[in-house]
Amino acid sequence: MIVTYRLQGLDGEATEPMIKELEEDRVESQDPEVEFAIDGAVREYDGLEILLRMILRLRDDFKSNQEQLVAVLNLLMHCYKIRENRRALLRLGALGLLLETARRAFSVDAMEPAEGILLIVESDNGSK
Repeated sequence: MIVTYRLQGLDGEATEPMIKELEEDRVESQDPEVEFAIDGAVREYDGLEILLRMILRLRDDFKSNQEQLVAVLNLLMHCYKIRENRRALLRLGALGLLLETARRAFSVDAMEPAEGILLIVESDNGSK
């Protein structure tokens, strides 16, 4: 966004209307179950299991694999917004895997993946 600012009255040519505040974007929030419904396909085609296996492999060397791990965690975060995906991940033992991975990440100061994992775990709505 480009913002042009002119001081009123300095050169006598400022004819633009004065804007004192910007209107807030009124975007209605959509139900995550609808907004992220496509992420259900990840569960249906065994993608959740693949993501968990990738985390298992990538966590062995956080420093070398940090970029890939963050990408996998971002995808997992989107998948986690769907109730059925959360339930499936709990059945697959993802909570223990994620907490152990976060512990390992904190122990080697890999903060970005560790914080991403905690955001995923924190976002659990009780799998209602």
